[in-house]
Amino acid sequence: MGAYDDLGRVTRFLATSQAELPDGRRAPYIAHDYGAAVFVYSNLEKFFPASDLNAAHEALRDWLWEQPQDAQMLLVRLSPAGRATMEMFVRAAN
Repeated sequence: MGAYDDLGRVTRFLATSQAELPDGRRAPYIAHDYGAAVFVYSNLEKFFPASDLNAAHEALRDWLWEQPQDAQMLLVRLSPAGRATMEMFVRAAN
């Protein structure tokens, strides 16, 4: 997708799977789920309440390291809202 000189553009691409072309048009292009997961991992405080940050960090780290069984075991440590958010991320990636 070219250089990552525009974080907003990259973030929109990861969230929508729509590439923004130089002429302003948008084109469908499936974003790999790993990029979105790394973005979330780097910004956990924007997606999870403070009480869930440690467990969310560990669970998403395990998922990124391709250890989904370990990540799954950590979901019980999340609040119901945090668990729903994490399950949404994992479900979207499968």
